[in-house]
Amino acid sequence: MGKAKAFPICESEVRRVKRIIPLILALLLLLAACGTEPAAETPAVAASPEPSPTATPQPTATPQPTPTPQPTPELLPAGFCFPETDFEPQSYWLAEPFGDGGQALLLMGGDTPDAPLELWYSSWVETDLEGYMERDLACLSLAAEKGSELRTRGDPGYPIALEIDGDTLTLEPPEDGLFSPLPERFERVTREEALLAWAGMPFYGEVSLPVGAYEDREALLAMPGVELSAEGDYWTAYTAPGCSFSYANLALEIFTATEPGTGLSIRGLDVGCTLGDILASFPNNPLDPGELGVFYGSEEYNSARGALYEGEEGLVVCLLVPGNVQVFFYLDSAYTVESITVSYFL
Repeated sequence: MGKAKAFPICESEVRRVKRIIPLILALLLLLAACGTEPAAETPAVAASPEPSPTATPQPTATPQPTPTPQPTPELLPAGFCFPETDFEPQSYWLAEPFGDGGQALLLMGGDTPDAPLELWYSSWVETDLEGYMERDLACLSLAAEKGSELRTRGDPGYPIALEIDGDTLTLEPPEDGLFSPLPERFERVTREEALLAWAGMPFYGEVSLPVGAYEDREALLAMPGVELSAEGDYWTAYTAPGCSFSYANLALEIFTATEPGTGLSIRGLDVGCTLGDILASFPNNPLDPGELGVFYGSEEYNSARGALYEGEEGLVVCLLVPGNVQVFFYLDSAYTVESITVSYFL
């Protein structure tokens, strides 16, 4: 193909175009001033937030274990109390650990060695039964009108030296005359601390009764409400409001209460208390619901123990100190004590 040919432009046309260009530019400026929409405004870029200063991490506190609530006197059954003594306790002493699982409480009527005292102590002992070794819980008690005259059990008994140094009391047991280890060192405690410790100690045979351990017929019949109900050659039986009891050769053999308020008390427990009250008043290795068996001590023949078992008419709690006393709490279907029997006929 051939090259395209340009049209010739004359000089007069060029001058005409130069005059038109300024007019076109003026027209465009006029149109812009009369309302032509301005170009869309470019949106402003949002400012990036200033980074906040990084907080210095604080050390995390190590979680502390929640303290186990300590028992308080309010947790004890209503009326829970120490055994009756012939003096008003003025000082209370708990033994340091001794022997095999030893526990001891000592009450004194003052702060000097000449004050009256009573001591209850227990520990596990090995008993040789003709070749058979039996592990028994032994529960014993001692008393003296003067602490300085304290002696071991038996007649005449061996002297036990007693010293008090501030809040520490020591006993020096003899080399012989002891069936089970004797506590040697005690620390002074408050009455409330002693009560709580007492609830964790086994039954020592401490029973409060409205009648004496030894009474003759005339003295018993002179008591208000007491009547003779039966008698034999060596025994007599009696009734009184809410209770009955019998003696053999002038020694109390059995006492049964069927109503509260007869004068019977075991650590404050009486007819009308509950199974829970009993278990809270003595050492309690908790039994599973519905389980029967020993809750302290052991089933060995010579061992002290507390046990819950099924009787002919319902549940029975038995507290036993071999050679001394048995106590039976008879429970109804609501686990309330409907009668209590104290037996010295072993």
